[in-house]
Amino acid sequence: MGEDETILRLYEEERTHARFHESQRETCANLLAGISAGLIGLITFDGNLEPIDFLPALFIACIGIYGIVFMLKLTERRKLHFNRAYAILSRLERTFDGKPVREFMREADTLTKREYPVTFRVSLVSVWVAYSIIIIAIGVALMVMTIPADMPATLMQRLRL
Repeated sequence: MGEDETILRLYEEERTHARFHESQRETCANLLAGISAGLIGLITFDGNLEPIDFLPALFIACIGIYGIVFMLKLTERRKLHFNRAYAILSRLERTFDGKPVREFMREADTLTKREYPVTFRVSLVSVWVAYSIIIIAIGVALMVMTIPADMPATLMQRLRL
Protein backbone atom coordinates (compact mmCIF):
# COMPACT_ATOMS: atom_id res chain seq x y z
CA MET A 1 0.00 0.00 0.00
CA GLY A 2 1.42 3.37 -1.04
CA GLU A 3 1.71 6.50 1.04
CA ASP A 4 -1.18 8.22 -0.76
CA GLU A 5 -3.46 5.23 -0.16
CA THR A 6 -2.54 5.12 3.53
CA ILE A 7 -3.23 8.83 3.92
CA LEU A 8 -6.56 8.44 2.12
CA ARG A 9 -7.58 5.60 4.46
CA LEU A 10 -6.64 7.67 7.50
CA TYR A 11 -8.74 10.53 6.11
CA GLU A 12 -11.73 8.23 5.56
CA GLU A 13 -11.37 6.81 9.08
CA GLU A 14 -11.46 10.27 10.66
CA ARG A 15 -14.48 11.25 8.55
CA THR A 16 -16.24 8.06 9.65
CA HIS A 17 -15.58 8.92 13.31
CA ALA A 18 -16.93 12.45 12.75
CA ARG A 19 -20.10 11.07 11.16
CA PHE A 20 -20.46 8.63 14.07
CA HIS A 21 -20.44 11.49 16.59
CA GLU A 22 -23.00 13.39 14.53
CA SER A 23 -25.20 10.30 14.47
CA GLN A 24 -24.80 9.92 18.25
CA ARG A 25 -25.84 13.54 18.70
CA GLU A 26 -28.98 12.99 16.67
CA THR A 27 -29.85 9.78 18.52
CA CYS A 28 -29.28 11.42 21.90
CA ALA A 29 -31.44 14.41 20.98
CA ASN A 30 -34.27 12.12 19.86
CA LEU A 31 -33.99 10.00 23.00
CA LEU A 32 -34.05 13.02 25.30
CA ALA A 33 -37.02 14.48 23.41
CA GLY A 34 -38.85 11.16 23.68
CA ILE A 35 -38.23 10.84 27.41
CA SER A 36 -39.27 14.46 27.94
CA ALA A 37 -42.44 13.97 25.90
CA GLY A 38 -43.31 10.89 27.93
CA LEU A 39 -42.81 12.78 31.18
CA ILE A 40 -44.88 15.71 29.91
CA GLY A 41 -47.64 13.24 29.06
CA LEU A 42 -47.37 11.70 32.53
CA ILE A 43 -47.59 15.11 34.19
CA THR A 44 -50.48 16.43 32.11
CA PHE A 45 -52.58 13.33 31.35
CA ASP A 46 -55.11 14.08 34.09
CA GLY A 47 -55.41 17.73 33.04
CA ASN A 48 -54.37 18.86 36.50
CA LEU A 49 -50.94 20.02 37.67
CA GLU A 50 -50.30 19.13 41.29
CA PRO A 51 -47.29 19.34 43.62
CA ILE A 52 -46.61 15.63 42.99
CA ASP A 53 -45.81 16.60 39.39
CA PHE A 54 -42.89 18.78 40.52
CA LEU A 55 -40.29 15.97 40.46
CA PRO A 56 -41.02 14.78 36.92
CA ALA A 57 -40.94 18.42 35.79
CA LEU A 58 -37.58 18.85 37.54
CA PHE A 59 -36.35 15.73 35.76
CA ILE A 60 -37.40 17.23 32.41
CA ALA A 61 -35.30 20.33 33.15
CA CYS A 62 -32.36 18.10 34.16
CA ILE A 63 -32.71 16.17 30.89
CA GLY A 64 -32.37 19.48 29.05
CA ILE A 65 -29.23 20.41 31.01
CA TYR A 66 -27.72 16.99 30.30
CA GLY A 67 -28.64 17.48 26.63
CA ILE A 68 -26.65 20.70 26.43
CA VAL A 69 -23.56 19.15 27.99
CA PHE A 70 -23.79 16.05 25.81
CA MET A 71 -24.39 18.03 22.60
CA LEU A 72 -21.38 20.25 23.31
CA LYS A 73 -19.16 17.24 24.00
CA LEU A 74 -20.26 15.42 20.85
CA THR A 75 -19.70 18.60 18.85
CA GLU A 76 -16.18 18.85 20.24
CA ARG A 77 -15.46 15.21 19.31
CA ARG A 78 -16.94 15.69 15.83
CA LYS A 79 -14.82 18.80 15.28
CA LEU A 80 -11.69 16.97 16.50
CA HIS A 81 -12.14 14.26 13.87
CA PHE A 82 -12.97 16.77 11.12
CA ASN A 83 -9.85 18.77 11.97
CA ARG A 84 -7.77 15.60 11.87
CA ALA A 85 -9.33 14.63 8.55
CA TYR A 86 -8.55 18.01 6.99
CA ALA A 87 -4.99 17.91 8.33
CA ILE A 88 -4.54 14.49 6.76
CA LEU A 89 -6.17 15.66 3.52
CA SER A 90 -3.73 18.55 3.29
CA ARG A 91 -1.00 15.92 2.80
CA LEU A 92 -2.80 14.80 -0.36
CA GLU A 93 -3.33 18.28 -1.76
CA ARG A 94 -3.68 17.98 -5.49
CA THR A 95 -4.56 20.31 -8.30
CA PHE A 96 -7.26 19.81 -10.90
CA ASP A 97 -7.55 22.05 -13.91
CA GLY A 98 -4.74 24.12 -12.43
CA LYS A 99 -6.68 24.79 -9.18
CA PRO A 100 -6.00 23.29 -5.77
CA VAL A 101 -8.81 21.22 -4.22
CA ARG A 102 -9.28 23.84 -1.51
CA GLU A 103 -10.18 26.39 -4.19
CA PHE A 104 -13.09 24.18 -5.28
CA MET A 105 -14.22 23.96 -1.64
CA ARG A 106 -14.11 27.76 -1.28
CA GLU A 107 -16.20 28.16 -4.44
CA ALA A 108 -18.80 25.73 -3.07
CA ASP A 109 -18.83 27.59 0.27
CA THR A 110 -19.36 30.92 -1.50
CA LEU A 111 -22.24 29.48 -3.53
CA THR A 112 -23.89 28.04 -0.41
CA LYS A 113 -23.47 31.32 1.50
CA ARG A 114 -25.16 33.13 -1.37
CA GLU A 115 -28.09 30.67 -1.51
CA TYR A 116 -28.58 30.46 2.28
CA PRO A 117 -27.29 33.74 3.75
CA VAL A 118 -29.13 33.48 7.07
CA THR A 119 -28.89 29.79 7.91
CA PHE A 120 -25.28 29.51 6.74
CA ARG A 121 -24.25 31.70 9.68
CA VAL A 122 -26.16 29.60 12.24
CA SER A 123 -23.94 26.86 13.61
CA LEU A 124 -25.39 23.40 13.97
CA VAL A 125 -24.34 23.20 17.60
CA SER A 126 -26.45 26.27 18.39
CA VAL A 127 -29.49 24.49 16.92
CA TRP A 128 -28.85 21.41 19.07
CA VAL A 129 -28.30 23.52 22.20
CA ALA A 130 -31.50 25.50 21.50
CA TYR A 131 -33.32 22.16 21.32
CA SER A 132 -32.14 21.37 24.86
CA ILE A 133 -32.92 24.88 26.09
CA ILE A 134 -36.52 24.41 24.97
CA ILE A 135 -36.67 21.19 27.01
CA ILE A 136 -35.30 23.05 30.04
CA ALA A 137 -37.85 25.86 29.59
CA ILE A 138 -40.72 23.37 29.43
CA GLY A 139 -39.46 21.63 32.58
CA VAL A 140 -39.09 24.91 34.48
CA ALA A 141 -42.51 26.14 33.33
CA LEU A 142 -44.11 22.90 34.52
CA MET A 143 -42.26 23.15 37.84
CA VAL A 144 -43.58 26.67 38.40
CA MET A 145 -47.11 25.62 37.47
CA THR A 146 -47.05 22.73 39.98
CA ILE A 147 -46.38 25.02 42.94
CA PRO A 148 -49.68 25.68 44.74
CA ALA A 149 -50.80 29.32 44.84
CA ASP A 150 -50.88 29.38 48.66
CA MET A 151 -47.51 27.65 49.10
CA PRO A 152 -45.39 30.83 49.37
CA ALA A 153 -47.68 32.21 52.14
CA THR A 154 -47.74 28.86 53.97
CA LEU A 155 -43.98 28.60 53.74
CA MET A 156 -43.54 32.11 55.11
CA GLN A 157 -45.83 31.32 58.03
CA ARG A 158 -43.82 28.21 58.88
CA LEU A 159 -40.53 30.09 58.68
CA ARG A 160 -41.78 32.72 61.17
CA LEU A 161 -42.55 30.07 63.78
